[in-house]
Amino acid sequence: MVVAGRLGVGLASLAGFLLLLSLTGCDPDQMGNPPPGSAPGPQATPPRPYLGVVMRSLEFPASVASGGASAGVFLDLVVPGGAAAEGGLLEGDIVVAANATPMLTAEDFGRAIQRQSIGTGLDLAVLREGQRQELRVTPRAYTEAASAAYQDHLGLRIRSEEQQGDADTAAGSRQAAFQHYTRALQLLYHAGPAPQNENRFNSLLMRLMSVRQAGLRLPDETQRHYRRAMAVLEQARDERDNERARQSFVDALYHAPWVPELWLNAGLVSEKAGDPEAARRYLRRVLLLDPEGSEGAAVRQKLATLELLIEDRRPWQPYAATYPFDDKRQETITLRGRQLELRSVTGSVAGSDRKDKAGDLIAYGTIRPGGQRFTGKWIFRPSDESNIRCFAAEYDTDAEFAIDPTTQMLVVSVTSSNFMRDSCQVTARNPGTVTRRFPPPR
Repeated sequence: MVVAGRLGVGLASLAGFLLLLSLTGCDPDQMGNPPPGSAPGPQATPPRPYLGVVMRSLEFPASVASGGASAGVFLDLVVPGGAAAEGGLLEGDIVVAANATPMLTAEDFGRAIQRQSIGTGLDLAVLREGQRQELRVTPRAYTEAASAAYQDHLGLRIRSEEQQGDADTAAGSRQAAFQHYTRALQLLYHAGPAPQNENRFNSLLMRLMSVRQAGLRLPDETQRHYRRAMAVLEQARDERDNERARQSFVDALYHAPWVPELWLNAGLVSEKAGDPEAARRYLRRVLLLDPEGSEGAAVRQKLATLELLIEDRRPWQPYAATYPFDDKRQETITLRGRQLELRSVTGSVAGSDRKDKAGDLIAYGTIRPGGQRFTGKWIFRPSDESNIRCFAAEYDTDAEFAIDPTTQMLVVSVTSSNFMRDSCQVTARNPGTVTRRFPPPR
């Protein structure tokens, strides 16, 4: 499949793209663990700093006004009454520096916000209508009220763009309608993948196609993100590269959601990145936009395969979250494809019987079709010198992952060993020792 004369290089076909991606998968190569019987504590995580903006990375020509910067953070949305609005930020502003540090990507700005203490001013350099301005914003604590205000404002903006697009369509102003529908779709990206948002997105996408003019040139940003995605895939070594490529395809689609070939690429790389739900969502849009396309049969077969995987993941997916413990540790569960992983977020605390570092893999396993239990591995990194001397600084044991049918807790249990510290002789093996209980999703 190609977009002739648009991207300068053809978009990958289904067969060719799968061949390319077959080189980029990876298997886990590290493992980890904390004290037996521990469970996430009831306390909530500390409030995080919050500005009330929706943002995306942007590249642009350097100028005197930008101070030589050629990249920054574009503000798609500023919530009225929020910290950003109170500090003077407006939709369309481009943040190029925070506390005198260049902000090249939305990720940079997100980290700068999270590093800032709540109630402490954050000094920003902003481009507004080509002119540089200096502003100070003061992050507030993220609360349920702040979340509700964001959702309300986002919903109002989407409805406004959608209604204006409908009015322009009725008036025969196809170009204006196209712009409003495109903007509504861009805002819907930030609303999340809930089923009602998915249906609305697809409805807007079809309305966009009804007013699209022939020979429409792809935006420069779409071409840039596409080239970046393909460059990442050509050098991909692990699943993180697949995720980077997926994000670049999604960024390309943000500016050109009418291109079915881009949805195809986004769907296939999402599957390789371990997110079959997103892959299904994107591939369905391929059929929506191009139901009689040459890749239609292959896309439908791929969707059938994804449906089975999604069904097997469903019982486990709600547990993919970060869990705080009473001793201030944090651990996170992720689910990529069939692979479930438990990692340390903070590392071991002082006095622990473990020596985990932040990011260490604690346990992992592969979910099985149609069940609520499976076996995997648990990694010990003991702090006890006798344990290290008798076994190793790091070793694994079998683990069982199961969802308790009564409490709905995710329980991880292992086989532990009793041993003589002087001779290292193992005196007993204790299967089913519970090491973690993760509460059911709210």
